[in-house]
Amino acid sequence: MRYARDDVIIHTLIVEQEEEVGIDNIAYRTPTLTSNPVRRGETVRVALELSTADLDGTTVLAFYLTGSEVSCTTSPSKPITIVCDFASGIYVVRITLAPGEVYQGKLIIK
Repeated sequence: MRYARDDVIIHTLIVEQEEEVGIDNIAYRTPTLTSNPVRRGETVRVALELSTADLDGTTVLAFYLTGSEVSCTTSPSKPITIVCDFASGIYVVRITLAPGEVYQGKLIIK
């Protein structure tokens, strides 16, 4: 079917973005987790150079690869430690500072 030129409607959409949005601008840094791997019940130390003031409002989260949370601590003390009293496997440790800076590392429990 043919349309005459008068039947064509052209729409122009102009999109302006004032600031960057989304999660693409989140930078993950890798902390040092020692001892790693560990056995169940052992304690892991998170090596990050943070002041005591930096730890205020900080969240330390450990979760299984499926996303289920196994440990969560808010405003930890120095040094940051995690008691690994969960089943053998591979876990992700995510440390989020109050300003939004994120550190993420892998923890293996034998």
